[in-house]
Amino acid sequence: MTLTAGDFASRWRAIDAVEASGTVTAYNSLAPLLSGSGHSGRPYLCHGNQNLNTSYRVDGFCWDQADDTTGDWAPQGITGSHDAQPDGKWLDKYVYIASWHSRNTGSNEFARISVVDNNGGDYTTYNHIMLVDPYMETQTTGNFQAVGAAGSPFAGHADGIAWYGNRLFVASGHQIQVYDLRHLWRMSDNTRESVGISDGQSSARWHNWALPMIGFYDNGTKGDPCTDLDPCMTSLSLDRTGTDGLITSEFRRSTGGAPIVRWPLNAADTLLDTDGTTNYEGTVHATAGYRTPVWGCRERRLTAPTSTSAAPAPNTRTGTPTTRRPPTFRTASTGRSPAARRTCSRMALRSSRTSPGPPPPAACGASMNA
Repeated sequence: MTLTAGDFASRWRAIDAVEASGTVTAYNSLAPLLSGSGHSGRPYLCHGNQNLNTSYRVDGFCWDQADDTTGDWAPQGITGSHDAQPDGKWLDKYVYIASWHSRNTGSNEFARISVVDNNGGDYTTYNHIMLVDPYMETQTTGNFQAVGAAGSPFAGHADGIAWYGNRLFVASGHQIQVYDLRHLWRMSDNTRESVGISDGQSSARWHNWALPMIGFYDNGTKGDPCTDLDPCMTSLSLDRTGTDGLITSEFRRSTGGAPIVRWPLNAADTLLDTDGTTNYEGTVHATAGYRTPVWGCRERRLTAPTSTSAAPAPNTRTGTPTTRRPPTFRTASTGRSPAARRTCSRMALRSSRTSPGPPPPAACGASMNA
């Protein structure tokens, strides 16, 4: 199984052009989002434990009332500074990032993330950031559009998400989209529904912030079928066992046998490791493949020699990986049930971790229960 690196060069040109135009205010870190301003989250699990394993210390937060009850957006994946950095902190804080997809257009056109400052205590603040796709409008002028805009080969369904160094990986079917957290844009106008630059003003569908895609890795285009050789990628997680790897899995609603794949990461440039001259080009070769008997899976955590799945189904099993290239799938063998946690609707959760600090939050809102 392989992924192909796609068009980083033109997006970097467009990002440089947009930032040089003065239509956005560009920041090279998340610091403006971690200053204490933004939406105020509510402490603890305001919708109950959601069947989380109570043998673990369970903690979390809720979105504010508007985001908790919205019918326009649905949260999908969650990652955090415990993935991004070995010490579990970012700018000396515990930070979480959640992905959302828009539910009110029916076209998977819009996607966003929320950066959450949850550095301990009862006070939680967060900001929403629109995911956008930059492009060259002319030879010298850059612009951007919604990541799943009409005519785009990309889906804006922002499924699983993984934070690795300064990079943010977002799964969306046959694509893993890549974002760089050192290119955060503040919009000049948050009153417009449109996404992009028009009349000298930048806007992102009423959002204050936007984050441009820098490139992608794919095994197909939007609408292609999911197959064993070209599986759909609907969840992401980071595996730091040995050489760092990115774990993808495919959501299947009612049958087991979905593929779980390990893709190599390059710690030096925090991109997927390709066979090209740089990791902006070439092909990524999978280093391990699995099958899972669990259906409805929304998260994978692999720690050799076992794997843990989070899903509504209670019959999670452990398994042994294969490291052939290309990998052959093996069904996870029956064994004792690992410490798997069930998900809170669509957002995959973890109720404990080994790094210092508070556990990752169970960010459960009513909008997630649809």
